[in-house]
Amino acid sequence: MATVHPAGCDHRNRSSIANWRRSDGGSRFTGDIARACVFNRALGANEIAALCQDDQGPAFKDAALVGHWLFDKSAAGVFPNAVDQAAVARSVGHVEVVDSRFGKAVHLNGEGYLEIANSPALALAKGGTWYALIRPEVTKGRLIDKCPVGGATGYTFDTYPGNALRLISDSGTVSFEARLTPGEWTHVTATVDANGSSALYVNGKPVASVPRASSEVELKMLLAKVDRVRRFYQAMVQAGNANTYEAAHARLAVQCLVAAHERVMGLAAGTLPRLPARSAATADRLYLSTTAKLCDGLAKVLDGYSNASDARQRQYHALWRAASGF
Repeated sequence: MATVHPAGCDHRNRSSIANWRRSDGGSRFTGDIARACVFNRALGANEIAALCQDDQGPAFKDAALVGHWLFDKSAAGVFPNAVDQAAVARSVGHVEVVDSRFGKAVHLNGEGYLEIANSPALALAKGGTWYALIRPEVTKGRLIDKCPVGGATGYTFDTYPGNALRLISDSGTVSFEARLTPGEWTHVTATVDANGSSALYVNGKPVASVPRASSEVELKMLLAKVDRVRRFYQAMVQAGNANTYEAAHARLAVQCLVAAHERVMGLAAGTLPRLPARSAATADRLYLSTTAKLCDGLAKVLDGYSNASDARQRQYHALWRAASGF
């Protein structure tokens, strides 16, 4: 399902299936999707294996199932959710319904996706499972996605950076170089358990897992990202590109981390008033998550310049690769 929306898009209070919303629309999932499901708990290995059978048995009757979108009962571009009438999927752009050996499927060519209005059932506060039966083309788009605009919570299950698998959640990131075969039907599943550990499955078999990211590990990763962005900015200035959007984006990311540091120093020195504990913890996370999002957003933009027709964009991409150590 190409995007259960809100994830890094300009849509608010939405989820999406097969949508990676870039300004050029070039990174949406391409291929077919015959099944898409969301559970509000992490299924066990045996349960996930059962999902991948032709006869799922009790899997689709589980009380934890909060999203099960059907493609054989669409009407006027609306696809029902078998377990939540409020969270129907609506086609946006070009979406086709095709026959497959698994019944009806949606065919996506990069010009459309399915959008789902926000539902409390999709918040998944205590873990979750995301499952889809897909026949990808060569793609790096989102499969099931819910990231609130401007927020620090949500999830993205996608095929980035290319026919691979990745799950991003506020528990961390898990990825696997799945090498999904274009034109071949594959069951893909991602889970996050109640402790925040994440896992990926291909055709019902576990292929990758990571524990919840610790604050120390997350901080080290963030510092590494900002250091690359800082080197890129310095290279842009030296090349006479200081007044470009890309340089401004890089500068903002570095300044955001500087602001977070100055805030910590101000609190320690008593020059800034202290917030209540819960509000302070939220503010701490937002400063760092905003910095991370700025770094990741810049990386996506610059990576997208690899085959640009514009010579200046190709120059920026070369500077980015050099700054990243490639």
